[in-house]
Amino acid sequence: GCRLERVSCWVGRGFVERMGFVVPFSELSSRPGVSCCAREEGLGSVFQAVGRKDTDAGGDGPLSAGTGYFDSPRENLTSDQPSRKVEQQQQNVKLLFKEFRSSGKLRYPRDATKLLEADRCGPAFMRELLKEMQGNGMLGNFLPAYNSMIHALGIEGYPNEMWCVFEEMQHGGIQPDIVTYNSLLKGFSKAGDLSKVTLVFKEVSRRGITKTAVTNATMIDAFVRNGEVTNAETLLEKLKDSEFELNAIAWASIMHAYSKMGDLERVEDLLRDMQEQGHQPTSITYSIFMNALLKAGRTHRAVQVLIEDMARSGIPVTADNYNVLLHECAKKRDLKSALKLYSTMESNRVAPDLVTLNIMVNVAGKAGDLQVARSFLNESIQRGYKKNVVGYRTLLASYGRARKYEDETRLLEEIQAEGMQLDLKMMTSIIQTKIERGRLDEAIETFGTLDGLGIKADAFLANKILHALQRDGSESSIKKGVELCSQLEARQLPMNNHTNGLAELFREQLSN
Repeated sequence: GCRLERVSCWVGRGFVERMGFVVPFSELSSRPGVSCCAREEGLGSVFQAVGRKDTDAGGDGPLSAGTGYFDSPRENLTSDQPSRKVEQQQQNVKLLFKEFRSSGKLRYPRDATKLLEADRCGPAFMRELLKEMQGNGMLGNFLPAYNSMIHALGIEGYPNEMWCVFEEMQHGGIQPDIVTYNSLLKGFSKAGDLSKVTLVFKEVSRRGITKTAVTNATMIDAFVRNGEVTNAETLLEKLKDSEFELNAIAWASIMHAYSKMGDLERVEDLLRDMQEQGHQPTSITYSIFMNALLKAGRTHRAVQVLIEDMARSGIPVTADNYNVLLHECAKKRDLKSALKLYSTMESNRVAPDLVTLNIMVNVAGKAGDLQVARSFLNESIQRGYKKNVVGYRTLLASYGRARKYEDETRLLEEIQAEGMQLDLKMMTSIIQTKIERGRLDEAIETFGTLDGLGIKADAFLANKILHALQRDGSESSIKKGVELCSQLEARQLPMNNHTNGLAELFREQLSN
């Protein structure tokens, strides 16, 4: 029954039906003045400090992945099949909701936002909770609650759902503010949708809403994420010459892009320009600078930035700053330097975080000092990180590489006793150990239990077992290889070209 005039929207799956539009979906794109683009892919966005991108100590360090500086990991969540972790988080939020409702203590806006900002609950659950709160009269005309919902969906990586809530909010007569638009900008920026970021940015101007430093920095970051660093710099120059607000994040995004390119000179130029514009470098800025120095092979200068430059500028040194250097030690398997840095960290009363401790477990494991690796895992547990999945996984792999099979078995029992869910990386380490010990039957049996554990196997792990069977070369191993390939096809597990090649080889050998 709605009259469609000038509508410009991004249509998520089911959005038209939920909004009550009578016009068929297929006709929307043909209507004058109506612009629709149905897209389901993309990730959310949130500004986070360097080093928080992943608690895993592997890889090339905290600044190694992602197309933008402000990357945030998220699980592959779906509203239909939530993980155990998501289900637990949802249960916690439900209990909190019941507590507020029964006690009648939901009196302040912050109480509602506590419920809506619950991370990793999935869009369907958060929308259901929002409707329940509306039905109980707990929200009313409450903009902050909707802002929290939009922000949470952006973090979780659901830009379409985020936009739907934004549309519903306006249909309910609640007008967005700059906080709303900033959340939209961040969500679409991380999704890599520069066109939508640009449209939202222009809408802020059209409505006459004053842009904040976050608004401008997010627009710059969107250009960087899409590989348009030149446009990001052009916008920065325009904003510098205007009355618009800027902050250090605007420079940090571009600095990070050049750091990934290995252009240390440009990073230094941007750092200098930021200071000349009257903006004090932050710990994040210095982390980017240190990472650029490390990529250029100037390790001594990077350490100097941490120990001297930051102290001289009065910028508090954080665990994230130390993590940049510790990651470099992990890549080089330099346990001696890592221990020295860790000691300096303690002397300067900088508390290590979970990332720090996991890096230490990793570097000690790679260096072959398993006793030190175990001690840092124990320290993480003592500091309250009892279910340190990454730490356990890293030590488990280290025991496997060192052929410490008894220690690996005991650690696996400890993991299960702590109630931690086994993941693919842990199981890969366990299966690799069985292969190395020549226990191929046990490796195949363990591989078969993955489905029951809720773990989806990949072609890489299957290929490990198939290669071991091929190396054995016995008639029995060939038959097992054929059976395993048939199981992979029947279970529709991922098979790459290499897997398919091995399957053909086994079948050919069996026929001969």
